[in-house]
Amino acid sequence: MSVKLFSELFAGRKDAHGENRFCMKEPVTESVYNKHLKGEKRIGIYPITPDNKTKWLAIDIDDADFEKAKAFKDRMNHFGIQSYIEKSKSKGYHVWTFFTEPIEAVKPRLIAEMILEELDFKCEIFPKQDEINERNPYGNFIFLPLFGSDVRQEKTVFINSNEQIIANNSTQLGRIKLVDPKKIDDIIETNDLKREEQSYEVSDVVEASRTAKGTLPCIEKIKIGKLAEGHGRNECAFRLTIHYKEKGISKEEILTLITSWNIKNKDKLHKREIDTTIDSVFKGKYRSFGCDSPIIQQFCDKDNCPFIARSEERRVGKECRSRWSPYH
Repeated sequence: MSVKLFSELFAGRKDAHGENRFCMKEPVTESVYNKHLKGEKRIGIYPITPDNKTKWLAIDIDDADFEKAKAFKDRMNHFGIQSYIEKSKSKGYHVWTFFTEPIEAVKPRLIAEMILEELDFKCEIFPKQDEINERNPYGNFIFLPLFGSDVRQEKTVFINSNEQIIANNSTQLGRIKLVDPKKIDDIIETNDLKREEQSYEVSDVVEASRTAKGTLPCIEKIKIGKLAEGHGRNECAFRLTIHYKEKGISKEEILTLITSWNIKNKDKLHKREIDTTIDSVFKGKYRSFGCDSPIIQQFCDKDNCPFIARSEERRVGKECRSRWSPYH
C-alpha cells in the first residue's frame, strides 16, 4: 500500500477534509489518508486550494448507467485527456482526471461542462466552484476511492471500459497518466471556452449568499449559539431549521449548517437529535419562526424585526381604512 502516492494523487486543501457529511477543520496528513485506505475512516477531499487551483477533476454520476461514465471518458480521450472510471460506493460512477501540477479550478470545469453538454446529460462536477472566496471558503468535498471495506466488495475501485477492475489498491495507482495543464489550455483556446459569468454552488460549510436583506434579528441572535440544554437549545434548533428551509436551502446543506451551529453551543445536541429535528421540519408544514414562543421571544428585537414592522403597517392601514369608511 502506497499512502504517499495516494495522498499526492488526491491532494487538495491541506487544512480541512470531509467525514460523513461534515467538514473537519484539521490537517490532512498521510495518517488521514492511511485510515481511509485501511477502511477505518472514509474521507472526502476539498479540491480547491486557497490559490483557487486544483490537481484533479472528477464528475459524479449518481445513477447506474455505466455508458455515461464510458462516454465521458471516451470524449475526454478524444481531446487527449486520460481519465479513469471509479465504481463508487453506491450504484454510480466517478470519472477522475489528474494533472501534473495544480491548475486554475475554472479551466477543467469549462472542459467538463462542454463535454457534458455534448453528451446531453447532467451530473456533478468537482471542483463544484470556479473559485473559493470569503463567502464560500472551502467549496465541496468528494469522497475518495479505494476505501478499505468497500474495496473488498469491489466498490470504490477503478475499472476499465469493459468494467474490469484495473486498480483496487494504492500501489497500482502508479500507472495513472497525469495530464499537462498546457493540454487543458490548448483545448480551452481551440474551443473558445470562457466563463461569461461566474457561477457558484452553495458551500457545504457556510450559508454564503443565501442570507437575505430581511434577516430576522432573532435568527441572527440564535445563530450565535452558546445555548445550554433546558435553556431553549432544542427549540432554537427547530426554528433555525425552519428558517433555513424557508430560504430554500437543501436538507443536506441544513444538516451542515445546524451541525456547525451546534458546535458553538454550551451543551451539544446529539447527532440523532439533529437528524430528528431536520426530518420533522421537512415532513411537516412548519413555517412559523415561533414569535409566540416564550423561548424565542427572549431573542426578539421588536425595533428591528421586519415581521413586527409589517404587522404594524397593516394595523395602521386597517385603522385608516376603517376611519374613512363610509359605513363607519
